[in-house]
Amino acid sequence: MTTLDAVRAAALFAGDLQPGQHPGPAQVRRTVTAVLHRRGAGWCTARVAEEFEADPHAAAQRLAWALRVIRDCYARITRIPVSRCRAPHGRPVGFRPYPHLGWAPRCRYPVSRYRRPGP
Repeated sequence: MTTLDAVRAAALFAGDLQPGQHPGPAQVRRTVTAVLHRRGAGWCTARVAEEFEADPHAAAQRLAWALRVIRDCYARITRIPVSRCRAPHGRPVGFRPYPHLGWAPRCRYPVSRYRRPGP
């Protein structure tokens, strides 16, 4: 889980949406954005802490729901892979245009080179 997922989950937890409403991804994103803009991440975290103090079991269930929903709603956002190689003028080294990605990294030190082999 990333820190951004935790902040989003806290915002969803503190928001008005309920698990029984079965909100869609667009509604979840709108709610999370609105709560974070209106109140901020610190307020959302404090709200989560208050709920855990009042009723830990119910708060744990709601937070688990919020994390599942956030992972589902934000997992579909795809990102273009980032290259660590940069030319002095700021443009990535050896990039070639691809119509579906815009640019694809060509680096002599690719990220996959440093990944551990799977079991």
